[in-house]
Amino acid sequence: MSNAAYKALAEFGGLKMDISGPGVDFAKGSFQLDPTLALGEEDRFGTYENRSRRLYPLGEAYGGNPFLGIDEQGCVFVLMDEASRIGRSIEEALEGLLLGRKMCD
Repeated sequence: MSNAAYKALAEFGGLKMDISGPGVDFAKGSFQLDPTLALGEEDRFGTYENRSRRLYPLGEAYGGNPFLGIDEQGCVFVLMDEASRIGRSIEEALEGLLLGRKMCD
């Protein structure tokens, strides 16, 4: 586990928010920060590791459709067919999910 993943989970691990509705830029998103929710998805996370970015599972978003991952620099990604950065930090990513706001460039 990277230091960034350890810090994010030490502070926010176990956090679960069930929200929905319109947001600023897109729908607000529910999430659950529990890396065990991604058990069995090593191949999905490995795909992005092979693209020079190692991602550690954080949990799930939007009712379990995509997974959340964090890289070694602390950037947070939503993983489905592609990995999309949703925050330069765990705080920015959670704020974006809660408000339905695009936070990254």
